[in-house]
Amino acid sequence: MFYIPLCDYSPINTIRKSIIDIYGVETEDNYNQLMKEDVFLLLDGFNEMKSEYNRNFFEELKELSAKKQVQILITSRNDVIDVETSNFTKLKFEPISDKEIENWLKKHSPNYKENTLSPELYNILRNPMLLKIYAISINESILISQTQKAELFKNPTTTGEIIWNFLEYQIIKTTNLGKEYEGFNRILFRHLLPYIAYQIESISL
Repeated sequence: MFYIPLCDYSPINTIRKSIIDIYGVETEDNYNQLMKEDVFLLLDGFNEMKSEYNRNFFEELKELSAKKQVQILITSRNDVIDVETSNFTKLKFEPISDKEIENWLKKHSPNYKENTLSPELYNILRNPMLLKIYAISINESILISQTQKAELFKNPTTTGEIIWNFLEYQIIKTTNLGKEYEGFNRILFRHLLPYIAYQIESISL
């Protein structure tokens, strides 16, 4: 299997070049021989690829998909893939439903009060990662509230507030391991990690 992140795709850095770099193919004959074998390509993050490269990408994709022994999976966060070939089937992963969110929180968060989420919060918690860290924050709310050093959102309603509460829990959790790391942990979780996340999000946009 070849994992190829499409955020790096360009007319120079093609799928073909990525395969050659990963596999260490040295000659054209070796590449052609490789493509006669069973090959699985995971092309990840179509929505992160620059739109001006779409034409190059689909031309290369059409050539690769014509090879019967090559299997291709393309992922995208948005429904923006328009593959002009009958060789592809489009699958869509549905978001978590309100009922599934309620059942999961009741099972994993003893402190959760049933049916107290706003419609906006339901939409946020359809993301499995945010649902999990929201549950962790609820479970640790008593521990966190017992310290005056934590700065919490009592009823978080945005992604940022949920993540902030989770990071505050991390500060308390790691500080309990040793007071000598308290200052470092506060800088790490309140400033450095949010800054890194902001930079990553800025680049992906």
